[in-house]
Amino acid sequence: MRYRDWCARYIEPRFSSPDGRVFLNGGELWSVRNAFLHGGDFATRGREPTNTDDVLAMFDSLNQICLFVSDLPVMPARQLTRGSGVCRTSDTVSVTEFCRAICSGAQEWYVRAHEDPTSRERMQRFLRITHIDDDGEQRPI
Repeated sequence: MRYRDWCARYIEPRFSSPDGRVFLNGGELWSVRNAFLHGGDFATRGREPTNTDDVLAMFDSLNQICLFVSDLPVMPARQLTRGSGVCRTSDTVSVTEFCRAICSGAQEWYVRAHEDPTSRERMQRFLRITHIDDDGEQRPI
């Protein structure tokens, strides 16, 4: 639950449209995390969408995340495929943008957590975050 809540707060806004449509939510990120760590796959065990409206069904559940490596920008997109009596959904995102979103979320969390005296003390005891510049220079954050 903590992971989903953390993702909802720090990651979802980075995968949302200006009108508030969430393309990748905390629960889905949790499912993708589990699929990758426990099965080496990006296909989740998400249920088949049940909504009869295809536009709404795309956001009903997530069955797979598709990560792309490209020199060109990859437009994040939610997709739905129906065929042979099966309905599956997927979310397409650039590996670069996915990693940037996670890192930006972690940086935002760090700033907020550092404002709390108890969290700050805990982080000083065990957490060390180092930024490595493009030229290889390292500096503590």
